[in-house]
Amino acid sequence: MVYLGTGRKHDLINLATELGLQVTEGLKVVELKQLITSAESYDEEFTKNLFKSIIDERMAVAAEKKAERLAVAAEKEAERQFELEKSRIEAGVSRNMTHANSSQEVTDQAKFDLSRILPKFNPKEDEIGLYLTMFERQLKFVNIPETNWIPYLIGSLPSEINQMIVKENEEDSKDYAKVKEMLLKRYRLTTDRFRQLFVQHRKSVEITWKDYTFELKSYFEGWTTELNISTFEELKELIIAEQIKRRIPPEFKEHFVDYWSELNKPFELSEKLDAYETVKLGMKKHVSAIVKKPFFKENVVFHPEKKCKTSHPREVNQPRSNDFDKSVSSRPERKSSIRCYGCGYPGFIQSKCPKCTKPKEELKTVVQSIKLYAAESPDSPSSSICLTVC
Repeated sequence: MVYLGTGRKHDLINLATELGLQVTEGLKVVELKQLITSAESYDEEFTKNLFKSIIDERMAVAAEKKAERLAVAAEKEAERQFELEKSRIEAGVSRNMTHANSSQEVTDQAKFDLSRILPKFNPKEDEIGLYLTMFERQLKFVNIPETNWIPYLIGSLPSEINQMIVKENEEDSKDYAKVKEMLLKRYRLTTDRFRQLFVQHRKSVEITWKDYTFELKSYFEGWTTELNISTFEELKELIIAEQIKRRIPPEFKEHFVDYWSELNKPFELSEKLDAYETVKLGMKKHVSAIVKKPFFKENVVFHPEKKCKTSHPREVNQPRSNDFDKSVSSRPERKSSIRCYGCGYPGFIQSKCPKCTKPKEELKTVVQSIKLYAAESPDSPSSSICLTVC
């Protein structure tokens, strides 16, 4: 029961409530512990797991609230920095208006660091339409006239995009409206790209859920705007067609890849898919028929048995012999080239030739004989032996 001491009093109250116990006001921690452990339906393992989940849930809620407080504090700090920068710019502009002409004012305004409130454009991650909208709002907020937006825009774009702007006509490169039109035409995301961003976009740790919702909304609006979706019926057809596309095999998509993003009418899409599937099945049958067809026909004709009028009748139901058969039959049979190297006897090599190989001489064994003679004398106990070796 030690686990009951790892939580707070509020956790014990929640545990008792979850177990169906009546909790009165003013109970202390020890009384709550006694109330929980003395219950008839008390199960230590179950109660321990339930108490742990209550503590984890409380800590998760606390962590989420802390993150929200930090996000709000960071947002307030960013707003404060922005207000300070705005005040500095306004003070500089008013000071320049009293001591210099309008050209000098433009020079002082150009000192404003836009990167503090607006990051640089990233072609791989950012959407150019949304970025230009944020850019215009920020410059309008600090009261910078539109005629002076081009220097700020160049400072917030990558070098390769700036080089493209510089290559344009000098008059057009000074006109923000024409530069914006050029950027939208060049870097505007396609319909399919908007759809992918809307479907696959995930929330990162650095942004809030509010920012994530705004990004999803912008991607969805970009998708529907590019398709000119303005009514509920068109939106319904788009969703149904998108669901059909998710079930289509990859080879079907490859066939319609040139105008895949334009197929947003479900019945039109289904008709094209049925037509393609019919053609594909017909092609498969045609290919299988070609594969099964033999590459050549044997020129062998079998005739029914009948009497032959010639003096040299051929065998009935036998294939006609061609030149190849004649050439094969006319070839002489190859004879064996194995001969004895010593005497020339055919069919044997020298080591196996019966004429050249002499039979091995038999070993003659001489058995030596030994003769023993013994003589005994009745008068004398000694005896003599005569040994003869041949």
